[in-house]
Order: sequence, then C-alpha cells, then structure tokens
Amino acid sequence: MTDVANDAKEVDPKAQADKIKKMLNGLTKFGEIINSHEGQKIAVLCARYQYRGVVAHVGEDFIVLANARSVEISGPSAKATPEREDDIGGFVIIKHDAIEIAYQPTWSQAPLSFEEDAVSTSNEDSTDGPVA
Repeated sequence: MTDVANDAKEVDPKAQADKIKKMLNGLTKFGEIINSHEGQKIAVLCARYQYRGVVAHVGEDFIVLANARSVEISGPSAKATPEREDDIGGFVIIKHDAIEIAYQPTWSQAPLSFEEDAVSTSNEDSTDGPVA
C-alpha cells in the first residue's frame, strides 16, 4: 500500500494561490468560471452523482453538458478512462447549487461516444483520416 502522505510533494501555498488567481483571470462567479471551459470536457461531482461531458451552455443558475455520461466509479484521477459509467444518451442540465466540484481529471478527457473513439483511433493509425 502506498503512503500518500509520504509520496506527496510539498506545495508552496502562496505559489499555488498565485497560479490559481492567474488561471481565473479575474473571474469571480461560478458560472463565469464554468463558461470559460465552454466546448471542453469536464467532470462534475454532485452530492449523489458524478457526470462528465462537454460544456455546451452555461445559464444563470445551470450548466448543460452535451454527450453526457453518468460516472458510477471513476477510479484514480490520473487513469485514462473511468472504471464504470453509463451513457445518458444526450445532454444533462445541472443546477449550479447541485455542483460540489467541477474539474478535469485525466479520465474526463476520454472519448464520450463510439464515433469519437473510432475517429481518435483511426487518426492515430492512419494519416488518411477517419475510416467511414
């Protein structure tokens, strides 16, 4: 078993705070921060469920994730794909108040659909483009 406390690197709190402030670039509201990720894949942790998808729209009090999936078991954040998830079959609308964490673990970037997976695989195997 790995001792996480001993494996963790010491982080300078001031340097980390400065990095976060620079990343937020003056954004102060949750919706503004999420909106800055529009078109990107993210993971959203709510009280009971975890979702991943593409930020399609940010409203005053909600976000819309396209190509959404319900993540049942994520596994380690650095893992390439979640351990178990279900395709929701479209989009999901999530109230800002329901969101505990919005983040981008490595597994949140995994393909969201069979077609996306086929395109990324075929692009790696060939320079001629996706196979039809």
